[in-house]
This record gives sequence, C-alpha cells and structure tokens, in this order.
Amino acid sequence: MAKRVFSFAEHAGGWFISSALKVMSMIPVNSSAIAAIGYENGVLAVTFHNTGTYYHPGVPYEIFLGLLHAGSKGVFYNQHIRGRYR
Repeated sequence: MAKRVFSFAEHAGGWFISSALKVMSMIPVNSSAIAAIGYENGVLAVTFHNTGTYYHPGVPYEIFLGLLHAGSKGVFYNQHIRGRYR
C-alpha cells in the first residue's frame, strides 16, 4: 500500500492540512481518473492522476467501500461524493 503523509485540524468550520504529520494508508486503484483512495476517521482521501489529492471529511464508511468496489470509480465519485462532502 502507498502511504500519504498529512494531518487534519478543524479551522473555522472547515478542514485544512496542518503541519503535524500522520500517515494515512492509500490504496492504489485501477481507474483512468483516480490513482488511490484512503479512509480514516470519517475522512476520505482521493488522489487523482492529474489534479492531486482531495480530502472529504464526514464520509460514511459505506461510501468509501462503494468507491473502493465500484466498476467505474470516476462515475461513483461524481455521483456520490463530489460536491456532497467538503
């Protein structure tokens, strides 16, 4: 498994990456759009091939599993995650 280094801190109702380091395991996936996904403590991390990593707090574990097992991860992301979790 690939690893990403980051940490979350809450700031004014939103999330940002802080300077404290923590390791989240990232799972490489077979997708033309998405390179890897990770999940920890309700935060979904999605690394895209072209645009980097996006963090989505408040994502239910079932949504993470749906993305992990989706036939088209890009379609699943757009239908169930994009714009819903910030």
